[in-house]
Amino acid sequence: MTTTTSQRTLKKMLLGDDGTVTLRFKGTSQMVAAKALDVQHDSEGNPTYLCLDRLVHRTFEELISADIPDSRLVSVSVTGCVATEMHLTWLPS
Repeated sequence: MTTTTSQRTLKKMLLGDDGTVTLRFKGTSQMVAAKALDVQHDSEGNPTYLCLDRLVHRTFEELISADIPDSRLVSVSVTGCVATEMHLTWLPS
């Protein structure tokens, strides 16, 4: 059985100093919050990997596009069955 889903678009992402990650997807005003259990950054300080304490992605969802004003974030690949692991792709500065 093949399941197809439309790709969601990330409109806002905030990473708090306390490790709280807040996300908002296109088409909804509701924010999704999770705790980052692990965060890795590139040499410019951009987060490149987040391991969250819960699932924030959908079943069969592998890629989330990003359309965040004034952000170089392009896309987020997601995996996980108990917690979401996010690999973030940034445009070069």
